[in-house]
Amino acid sequence: MTPEKEIILSVFNTLKYMDNNIANIIEDYIQGYFEEYNRLRGVEDPPSRETHTKARYRVKYGIKNGEYKEWYRNGVLRIYATYKDGKVHGEYKAYWSNNRLMLSFIYNEGTCELCEGSWDRAGNYLF
Repeated sequence: MTPEKEIILSVFNTLKYMDNNIANIIEDYIQGYFEEYNRLRGVEDPPSRETHTKARYRVKYGIKNGEYKEWYRNGVLRIYATYKDGKVHGEYKAYWSNNRLMLSFIYNEGTCELCEGSWDRAGNYLF
């Protein structure tokens, strides 16, 4: 265990009361359930040639759970989603590399329940 994780664990064990979500996040971090990686995505945004992204999400027992974030190479958020038992559950939002909203959906355990809309790069509502 790294010194950073040992410090977090020592503080975590001294707290009497803590929100369960925060406790789960801290425990997952200590156990190494967070997964972070860089990967080649292909040309997703041809005008700016943003081809590499970075993602961060929680994995428990090899399955995505909780918040998922993916960024363009320039540091702008590309995708925000939440997962439950490996399926998209709740918000799913995709952004252009200029930080404008591209798509917005609401999912229920992997099924798209609501398409809130789609926008072009300039921010104009498409549908």
